[in-house]
Amino acid sequence: SRRTFIRLRQNLGEMRHAHLFNLAFSNTTGKSILFSSHAKPGLASLYDRRLDHFGKKLDTAEEVDVTTVDTFCKEQAIEHIHLLKLDVEGNELNCLTGAKNMLAAGRIDFIQFEFGGGNIDSRTYFQDFFYLLHPRYRIYRILKDGLLEITRYEERYEIFMTTNYLAERR
Repeated sequence: SRRTFIRLRQNLGEMRHAHLFNLAFSNTTGKSILFSSHAKPGLASLYDRRLDHFGKKLDTAEEVDVTTVDTFCKEQAIEHIHLLKLDVEGNELNCLTGAKNMLAAGRIDFIQFEFGGGNIDSRTYFQDFFYLLHPRYRIYRILKDGLLEITRYEERYEIFMTTNYLAERR
C-alpha cells in the first residue's frame, strides 16, 4: 500500500543497499486492487477477506501495481534467490505460481510461506503448495521447538490457523 511504502521508506532512511519497489507479487502482471484496514494495515490482501468473525473489516481499497517473481527477477537481473519470504495474506500460492521459472531452474534455495485464514478467502489449500513444491523441495512446518518435515501430503495438514512453512531446495 502507498501508506505502508511511505513508512518503509522513512524507516529505512538512506540505506544504500536497500532497493525499494512499491508493488505486489502475484501470478500476473498489471494492476490489482489491494484491500486493507485503516486500523490494521498488516491485514492488507489482494483478496477482499471476510473478517467479520474477528470484528474486523477491510475498509480501504487502492489500485496497486502487480508483477510476478519471474518478471521482477528478469527485469532486475536477479539470477538467484537465497530466501523468498511470503506473507501476503492468502496470495502465497499465486506468488509461487508467478515464480515457476525460478523454481523450475532451481534458483530459489529456501521459501518461507504462511498458510492460514487468508487461504480460506483465496480458496487455496496446503495440498496446492505441497504438490507445487514437492519433490523439488523438502517441506517443513515451522514449530516453536524446531522443524517438522512433511514427507507426504495428508488431509490433516489442512489447518487454517496461521502456520508457517519452510521449503528447502533439494
